[in-house]
Amino acid sequence: MTLAPPLAPVSAPRPLPAAEVLAAIPQRPSILFACRDNSGLSLLAEAMVNHAHRQIRAFSAGIHGSGAVDSALVDCLDLEGIPSDGLSSKPMELFGFSGAPRIDLVISLVADARERIERLTGIAPLPVETWSFEDPSTVADPRRRRHLYRQIVPRLRAGISALAAARAEPAFAA
Repeated sequence: MTLAPPLAPVSAPRPLPAAEVLAAIPQRPSILFACRDNSGLSLLAEAMVNHAHRQIRAFSAGIHGSGAVDSALVDCLDLEGIPSDGLSSKPMELFGFSGAPRIDLVISLVADARERIERLTGIAPLPVETWSFEDPSTVADPRRRRHLYRQIVPRLRAGISALAAARAEPAFAA
């Protein structure tokens, strides 16, 4: 009696990297950046994309509700020459409501946010990618928060530029 060869293990499909997801979208893609309370880190990403990459629409939200916009973030944006006008803290649930903007991709900027994002109604079927950064909003000292934001900007800019490069249009200077 001959035995059949063992079946190859079934693995889950590999999620597409964010750049591949955006490249496959025919219209102007929308990204939702998420962090804990939407007081700084995700707002930074939203402002950077909307300032320098008009071929992508960016939004931001917090997984644990929303807080006040961090004044240290506003200082950082001013130093970078990026407008902070119109930035506001929003809860993630806002993007699950009828009439909310279409979201094509969610980028979690803190490691522990992904599970919560995937559980939210209206957000769950979307691709979610995690970019792990230290969250400056958890630091009490405003000078230290400003320093952390300034340290994050180059890494965040590099990730955002890679996403923008997936689109056929050139990015605008930051």
